[in-house]
Amino acid sequence: MNPLYRIILIEDSPETAVLVKEILRGYDVRHFASPVQSYSSLEGADLLILDYHLPDVDGIDFLKYLRENHPEIPVIMITGRGSEDICQSAFRLGVKDYIKKPFPPRELREVVLRNLPAREARAAGGTVHDKDVPPGMYNKICAAKHYIDINIEKRLELEEVLKFSGLSKTVFNRYFKSQFGTTFKDYVLQRKMEKAKDLLKDGFTVSETAHHLGFADVSYFTRIFKKLVGIMPSKYTS
Repeated sequence: MNPLYRIILIEDSPETAVLVKEILRGYDVRHFASPVQSYSSLEGADLLILDYHLPDVDGIDFLKYLRENHPEIPVIMITGRGSEDICQSAFRLGVKDYIKKPFPPRELREVVLRNLPAREARAAGGTVHDKDVPPGMYNKICAAKHYIDINIEKRLELEEVLKFSGLSKTVFNRYFKSQFGTTFKDYVLQRKMEKAKDLLKDGFTVSETAHHLGFADVSYFTRIFKKLVGIMPSKYTS
């Protein structure tokens, strides 16, 4: 076992966390009880062990965040449920292995060994933590971004995100722009247009798409789509 391998464990059960760390002695295992606490530690991680049942963020929702922001990190999911639906959703989102509680120590060690990436084969990319942003603030900003992503289909106001993150408007705007290179408004519109393309491909009309994404004014939606995508939404799939 290589002590230089860094494994992130996200598990809200203290008993399970102690057990996992004991089984994986020799690795640098960093435990977090919630995804919200882990964002600043994801960069450079070699492996992530993720419990499905978590506070603050559902395991599947967190996988969506990881796939978009840290696709280079292999993920092992652990859960007390044996639902086939959960398995299928997890694997579609890039989970490499899936084990159920209670698991024997040997099984966990084997799964970890099987999924640790070769150092030279690690893929580049992913969200990079700006070291000028304090870890606590980075966690809050990333959690806010994740909140935006999972609520992108509804009418989303900045005040709602500020309430969720517990940050003032000035502080939020400063660090969001610093970390992601865009404003809240521009990020929301860009993500909504990405979702709009999917809806239009699925057969939604322009009006249905606009209302589904929280736009009261279809003409405004059309202008934004044309500006960001380059063509009118009515022409997107024709």
